[in-house]
Amino acid sequence: MRIEAVPAPPLLRLFDATAGLRAKPRLGYGVALAGFLVALALRLAVGGALVGYPYITFFPVVVVTTFLGGVRPGLFAATICGLAAWYWFIPPERSFALLWPSTAIALAFYVLVVGVEIALIHLMELSRARYAAEEARARALLAEQRTLFHELQHRVSNNMAFVAALLTLQRRHVGGDPAALAALDAARARLDVMGRIHRRLYDPDAAQAGMDRLLVDLCDDVVQAVGVKGVGCAVEAERVTIAHHRLLTLALIATEIVTNALKHAYPDGGPGEIRLSLGPDPAGGARLVVADDGSGLPESFAGTSREGLGMRIVAELARQLEATIAWERREPGTAVVVRFPEG
Repeated sequence: MRIEAVPAPPLLRLFDATAGLRAKPRLGYGVALAGFLVALALRLAVGGALVGYPYITFFPVVVVTTFLGGVRPGLFAATICGLAAWYWFIPPERSFALLWPSTAIALAFYVLVVGVEIALIHLMELSRARYAAEEARARALLAEQRTLFHELQHRVSNNMAFVAALLTLQRRHVGGDPAALAALDAARARLDVMGRIHRRLYDPDAAQAGMDRLLVDLCDDVVQAVGVKGVGCAVEAERVTIAHHRLLTLALIATEIVTNALKHAYPDGGPGEIRLSLGPDPAGGARLVVADDGSGLPESFAGTSREGLGMRIVAELARQLEATIAWERREPGTAVVVRFPEG
């Protein structure tokens, strides 16, 4: 699994951009005072045109001040704006007389509106802080994941190198038996390819790579390991659902099939092309098709697990994947169809 930071909503990004202003209370109070003077001047300028709307120029001051300066400057702006509106624009004008119930209702309305404004902006500020904390936590987890992965890879590489060294040592003691030498060489090649597959599947930096990239790299690795010249790989991959732990099994099946094709379809080398196709199966589930344009299947081929070690490995891996394997003769070459349930 790869951990990625999710982009913040635009409003939270704006909060981040103005965080420096909220860290300076004096600046917030200055914004409140300047906004108050502008709002008062505008309200006095329009005069009787806004009778019945004593707060209309003051509400924006409270919002902007709270947004830029924080809660305390916002409360300061709300207080001075409310007092100014009460004194100049709520009858009887130019006094703080409290007429019941009209003045009380007007003041209560103002307190309710600015209270909601300040509370909402404060909640957004808290959300921004929580988001920043979660983002920092995600980054820390990502760094830890990468560290653990590199440590795991180091240990896996050491273990595989140790096994490879044992195989090399054993090869020196088998004498001139061609079958034994071939078996040890095949084991080393499988071990090498398995290590590469493991690194690609569990590398956090490559976890989001598409299946087409994985299959191309896998095929190229096998071609290089087998040593067949002039044979290339082509891959088509559609979107299918494969659990991560089952993906390794599918990759190993593909490795064995490609290895078998390289050894038997091109006995004299290329030119040639091995095509891998992964996608939904019309009959349900998903399917992987590995097709070559080589010499084709021999007439004696029965398609059973008794054909050789590679076939037995494929059969066992298919059982783990709950898959079926079918061999098809084509002109030219052969296709192996692996059908398996998604998920």
